[in-house]
Order: sequence, then structure tokens, then C-alpha cells
Amino acid sequence: VLVIAGTGSIACARDEQGRLIRAGGWGAAFDDAGSGFDVGRRAVRSALRALDGRGPETRLGAAIARGLKLKDFRKIIGRRLSPPEIASLAPVAIEAARRGDPVAQRIIEEAGRELAELAWALIRRSGPGAHSMPVVCAGGLFQASGALRRSFARHLRLHVPQALISMLSREPVEGALRLARNAAVERAHPG
Repeated sequence: VLVIAGTGSIACARDEQGRLIRAGGWGAAFDDAGSGFDVGRRAVRSALRALDGRGPETRLGAAIARGLKLKDFRKIIGRRLSPPEIASLAPVAIEAARRGDPVAQRIIEEAGRELAELAWALIRRSGPGAHSMPVVCAGGLFQASGALRRSFARHLRLHVPQALISMLSREPVEGALRLARNAAVERAHPG
């Protein structure tokens, strides 16, 4: 199982018949749970709720304002932020969580749970032997946050106690280059 969490989120695996299956990756408008976009959106929403008095106090509003170079956090409403711009706020939430902001910590914890659900969905769909499948995590969000990685592992192990979880050890472009090289060799030397 490969779980990718960057601006968006998706998980892919091969089932027992060798078919590629996926969970998530449905885009920012409808899903991308646990992604940088989701973390950034939740951070903004939590800061707005705190500003209204509808949610717990948090330092996220001030941190987001600094990150977006806004004099007043409320000015965020006038900005038309794209999904990548919203995802760029994920490091703000990660840093606030590191500094002990309980609202930010909850956002990161929930992102880990959402990503674990992607992996768990694929393991269930892959067949009875899938409980011993390796689970590889990739993407900027996993790289940026130890708390997210721990949350992911904790939530996945609730369903799959023996899960073998690791971080992608090579850059994805290395695999793409290897596939391209192999295809070129096959064309040059068929059969």
C-alpha cells in the first residue's frame, strides 16, 4: 500500500489478483482527507471559529496571518486562495502543533487518522493476505510532521496491529526514470 499526502492525498495498492486499486485522490472540492489542503482548510476554519467564539482559542489565526503576510487574519476572507495556496498553510499548522497549540495538534492527529483510513480501506479490499502488506508513506506532509506519522501509525495499527509501515526511501522520480529506461531498453532490444 502506498499512501501519498502532499497538497492532495491518495492511496494505491495491488490486490491479490494484481489489479491496481485506489482510495482517495478525489480532489480538493470533494475529498483529499488528510492532505495539506485539508490541514490548511481546517486550520483556517478553526481560526475563524475561534475568532467568532464558536471554537477553542488557538494561535492559528495569527500564524496564518504571518504566513500569508496579512496585517489582520480577518483579511483572509478577501483572498481567493487556490487549493495549493491553502495547502501551503499546512506547515503553519504543523509548526503550531509542535509549539503546543491544542487545536493544531488535533488537526494533525485527525489528518493522520484520515490517511490511516485510506490505507485500511485498501488493505480490506486487497484480500485476506493483505494484513501483512507493507505500507509505504510518501509526500511532503508525511516528511514534515513526526506527529502526523505517529498518528497515522497508531490509527492504522488499531486495525492492522502487524502493519509494516515505512517512509518512501527514494524520490518518486527515480522510479519513473527506471521505468523509462527499462521501456527504452525493451524497445531497443525486443524479445
